[in-house]
Amino acid sequence: MNEHTGNLGILRSLESNEFVLVVGVVVLAWLLASVVRWVLRRLAERAPLHLRLPILRLIPLLRLGVGIAALAVIVPILIEPTFQNIAAWWRAWSRSSKALTSPGTGSSWTAPTARSSRSGFAPCTS
Repeated sequence: MNEHTGNLGILRSLESNEFVLVVGVVVLAWLLASVVRWVLRRLAERAPLHLRLPILRLIPLLRLGVGIAALAVIVPILIEPTFQNIAAWWRAWSRSSKALTSPGTGSSWTAPTARSSRSGFAPCTS
């Protein structure tokens, strides 16, 4: 019975040290992204006017880079690193990211939230 525990297809069964490693990578990535954001904001405050916007534009790109690097470290820990498993994970991830960023799907997900956050009063337009 123990041989089937944690068998989730392409996912590995995590032991406690691997779980701690994944949590550590996530915390370290969050801290690194926060430090990058803090340093670049301080640098932009002290920079000449013509350099402030280019410096501030780097913040999301560097945070994305930190997130991708953390993902590159975490994925081999969670997934059995065979070509088929990595390809299946990449395909699923890219499809979900396309679905979340496409205008049709994104607006259909946010429309109920926007509708429920409006106030109860709506002026009659007819």
